Amino acid sequence: MLKVNPDTGLKLDDKDDYEKRDAQFGSNYKPPPKNTHFCRFFLAAMDDFMLKILLVCAFLSIAIDMSLADADHRSMGKLSH
Repeated sequence: MLKVNPDTGLKLDDKDDYEKRDAQFGSNYKPPPKNTHFCRFFLAAMDDFMLKILLVCAFLSIAIDMSLADADHRSMGKLSH
């Protein structure tokens, strides 16, 4: 049915044969998948409600801790060069 030689296979240089096979059996071309940018993955991960709550609580905790700390401990939170 396929008319293929089991020893040599298909003739790659015969375009007419290729076109006939493509018309009869259809093409097996599959388009490559579209690339997804890292920012889209990051924003999709940030869409989680629990993660948003945890981030807000972490920033509030740092802000409250830094505002209520005495001068000796507050200097630990600064970047020193």
